[in-house]
Amino acid sequence: MSKGFREVDAYQARITRDGMRNDLVQNYTESDHSAPYWLDVLTEAEQGSSDFVGDDTERVFPFVCDHFDPKDQPSYQLYRCHRDVVSSDMISQTSVDKLQRELVEQIRGQLNSQYRINVSSEQILLTQGREQALTLLADELVSESSVVALENPGRAVYQTVFQQSKAQVQWVDVDQDGLTIGDALNGSNIVCVTPSSHYPTSVTMSLNRRQALLEQASEQGFYIIEDMCETDTHFLDQALPLLHRLDAHDRVISVGCLSSSTAPQLDVGYILAPKEMIARLSDRQPTTDCNALSMAITTQFLALGYYDNHIRRVRHTMEQKWLAMLSALECHMPDYPYYATPGSTCFLLTLPQTLDCHTLITRAAMEGIVLQADNVRLNSASGQPRVVLGFGAINIDDIEAGIMKLKPLITTLCQPM
Repeated sequence: MSKGFREVDAYQARITRDGMRNDLVQNYTESDHSAPYWLDVLTEAEQGSSDFVGDDTERVFPFVCDHFDPKDQPSYQLYRCHRDVVSSDMISQTSVDKLQRELVEQIRGQLNSQYRINVSSEQILLTQGREQALTLLADELVSESSVVALENPGRAVYQTVFQQSKAQVQWVDVDQDGLTIGDALNGSNIVCVTPSSHYPTSVTMSLNRRQALLEQASEQGFYIIEDMCETDTHFLDQALPLLHRLDAHDRVISVGCLSSSTAPQLDVGYILAPKEMIARLSDRQPTTDCNALSMAITTQFLALGYYDNHIRRVRHTMEQKWLAMLSALECHMPDYPYYATPGSTCFLLTLPQTLDCHTLITRAAMEGIVLQADNVRLNSASGQPRVVLGFGAINIDDIEAGIMKLKPLITTLCQPM
């Protein structure tokens, strides 16, 4: 069985936590509370099939990405911030402009403390999450003659946004060091990249590749859009510097957002760019789409240190879940190759050639197992079926049981009819 790039070998399931950290740090140095959407998936499965097993689905196995177990969210701290904002009548007494300025100042502090990025408030524009930020950038930077380089594989939202803007999309492969550069980027006007824990392969772009990408951007004059939305949940102690921190020629535009582990309903994001570009973007969108209450609550949540404490807990939880996923896959599905690197939020599982992913997802939902296929763009010539196994939303005690339940389902679907 051939292994994929940076695929975790079997021995890693047996190494200690500290051993894993030491090996990886050395390697990287060198080179409103709505119900989770997966409940809707299960409801659709129940309505669409008489084979739906009602008793089993009382125990749900959500192997989904960009979602976290509601029990891991800082509900009490958010409630306190909401209570303080409402009781102080802050919304009616404070202008929207002032709320924006206060939130921007808190985000500036986070960028400095977490990533050692020192910027002015004129370099930050608030948005409503990742997609709204990308749409705004596409409106500003893209014309019908623009060529936009996207990661292959990568998030479907990038393809959706830039194809809607009439740009020419150019797919660029991701290897063991991240997005490939050189000739693959020739002719590009914009390059979109996720250097820290790429989705869905979980590859981290090497320092040499980051520096070479920045050098090529400076020489050829293209912009780099850096996705840093999930960087704060990366559980490794030592992370490589973001492209924005390394950029000396104002070629990097970063898109960030508060972790979805906090409160997806707030959906606060931001664009980090040279102040001249922020000024142009502001002219396109004079006021942010973030509502006043969300901004006030988020500002309080950051100012009181709740976010920092929450992220520390999330990183610990995600590390334990990552190890549980690794152990379960090695124990119960050893013949199925997968891509994963410590610090990632998902495992990319390669399936037998004869298996149809959409059939698997439908049948899995009937068994209470929720998988995703609509949030990743796989532009693979081999056509090898793969499925993304996220683990942020699932209870750690359910991970092994979910993998054990998924294995026989895959085996059954691969058998000839």
